[in-house]
Amino acid sequence: MEQGPRRYLGHEASGRGRLLMRPDITLLDETRRTVVILNTTTRKRIEGPDPLAALFAADLYQMTAYAHA
Repeated sequence: MEQGPRRYLGHEASGRGRLLMRPDITLLDETRRTVVILNTTTRKRIEGPDPLAALFAADLYQMTAYAHA
């Protein structure tokens, strides 16, 4: 378990990284390959008749970016 991996979501034409992503917790297998990425700041209790109402668009964008990366 470690914080990271630190990766950039995109790059400028010059090659400079943009939008640094650094998840709070990353679980790695024995070959150090990422298995699960966790971000403790977006943990939410999802309950009620409309579970999606508890989510913010920013949370969904963040989860999508981590999954894509």
